[in-house]
Amino acid sequence: MDAKLFYLLSLILFFTIALIYVNDSKEPFKSNIIVKEIMNGNAFKVLANGKNFKLSRKCPHQGCNVDWDSNTNKFVCPCHKSMFDVNGKVLQGPATTNMKLL
Repeated sequence: MDAKLFYLLSLILFFTIALIYVNDSKEPFKSNIIVKEIMNGNAFKVLANGKNFKLSRKCPHQGCNVDWDSNTNKFVCPCHKSMFDVNGKVLQGPATTNMKLL
């Protein structure tokens, strides 16, 4: 195999592997997010992007206890599937208001 063909095949292989890696990474530059249940499981303590705050665990839709999904970095209500970002902002209804900041 001559040098030019080898070089071309090497570049193709490199970019193929790079694309696979980037596509498989959900968030390659994701910041550290730490969410802990506090107050007997009635609230969350959130450490994210240099911020430290507390959120009520009650879903603003009908009061179910929201869970933290560390795979998607979202709060999810198991009752009606409302979703909230790490700051408690509503992403998907039926909830129409954000989680309560404590």
